[in-house]
Amino acid sequence: MAAIGLTLLTHQLVFRRLLRSGPAIAMIGSLAVAMLVVAIAQGLAGSFPRMFDLPIEAPVIVFGARLSHTQLWFVGATVVLLVLYTAVLFYTRVGRAMRALACNPALAAASGLNAHRLTQLAVFGSGAVAGLGGSMLALSTGAHINLGHDLLLPVFAAAILGGLGNPLGAVAGAALIALTETAVTNLNFGWLLGRDIAFLPVAYIGAASFLILLLALLFKPYGLFDREVRRV
Repeated sequence: MAAIGLTLLTHQLVFRRLLRSGPAIAMIGSLAVAMLVVAIAQGLAGSFPRMFDLPIEAPVIVFGARLSHTQLWFVGATVVLLVLYTAVLFYTRVGRAMRALACNPALAAASGLNAHRLTQLAVFGSGAVAGLGGSMLALSTGAHINLGHDLLLPVFAAAILGGLGNPLGAVAGAALIALTETAVTNLNFGWLLGRDIAFLPVAYIGAASFLILLLALLFKPYGLFDREVRRV
């Protein structure tokens, strides 16, 4: 609920004005708002990570991978959320109105759609999803002030890779980036160096996001699923 309230408040006080100058200005403004929120959170709660006292349980083996019960709940919640999101966006009147407003705000307003109410609903949904996602991530890795900043680049790369303006394409782009980041630190490059074992450090996970983002900008600037983006 706190994430929803903060999202609605910042939209009302900041982003409504910034969006009048274009999406690029709003994106830059979002970085400034994020830094302010982090600074306030650090002043109130400190920078020391907060860990959750979760019960110790035997892992579940899924295709050779060891997953905790909490991680399985996260996967299930994510799948349910994606299904509900897709159903609302593509198979309801509200979803069609949101897509119409995103494609052509002037025409949507002329058609009688309540742009303000639809925008508030979209902001409410984004705040709810952000709060849920942040809570699940904090339960998995611990809560700290840089929790969101660590995901900023991969999320940005996923949006570009899938196609800006294509929400389901962003999901596919995120899955591809996650797979690449996992492969970078789990592939044995020993045969290249004449060794039996040679793995890249975990710090190179961020480099994988940079590489994918660069390749996407060079070869697919509209994203992998660019047909819908070009149409819009």
